[in-house]
Amino acid sequence: MYQNSLTGDCNSCHIRSECAFKYLPGDTIARLNEHRRSCTFTRGETIFGLGDEATHFYCVRSGRLQVYRSSPCREQSFQIARAGDWMGYRDALAGGVYQHGVRCLSEATVCKFPRSVLDECMQDSPAFSRALMSELADGWIQSEHQSYNLGSRKIMERLADYLLNLNEQSGEKNQENQEAQESHEGAHASEPANNPPTVDFYLTREMLATLLGTTTESVIRTLSDFKARGWIDLDRSKVRLTNEKELARLVAES
Repeated sequence: MYQNSLTGDCNSCHIRSECAFKYLPGDTIARLNEHRRSCTFTRGETIFGLGDEATHFYCVRSGRLQVYRSSPCREQSFQIARAGDWMGYRDALAGGVYQHGVRCLSEATVCKFPRSVLDECMQDSPAFSRALMSELADGWIQSEHQSYNLGSRKIMERLADYLLNLNEQSGEKNQENQEAQESHEGAHASEPANNPPTVDFYLTREMLATLLGTTTESVIRTLSDFKARGWIDLDRSKVRLTNEKELARLVAES
């Protein structure tokens, strides 16, 4: 890990518009920037670990990071964090220690803020507080969904659900990019082709297994089964959903 000497600040950061910081007034952002420390980690490095004192929270500027908990017997992943995501803020708000660890799946740059900053931001902006509560509520919903997946669904249903969610996230991002491009190019931008959706399948089979609470062999076998049924098409780091209807039916019936 090394600390960056960036010339930019929170005001000019493109990530600000994607998180709760966008609701903060200028003077609060200026104070926020005084406390900011930007750090870059290499792949495999740990940003914080289970049981570490929760003195800071982090905003991801770039890269992908694994939010996980492990024991000598197994490892369970909870989330793959990306640019714009926050990490550690729940435990920083609660005080005490982090209830999970975070490690880098690629080179990643994060901005690190002390826990006290959250209190200041919440006092200065009710809109920020509401956005933070919404983030926490979304996290609880996702946790309940994952608990249901692990406890009630078979591996085929869990994998189908994950692929559909990954496709939905990718579609939302593509829509944002398309709208930005159309705004730049004008109203005569061409209509997108009606092709089967393709998403970035950047996870290893081992990592996907820790997210789905199963074995690597089961993930490989189920992916091959989906491909044989004509529901997906795999191409290295890409997966094309060739039959979303059947994947959705599988999830709906579980």
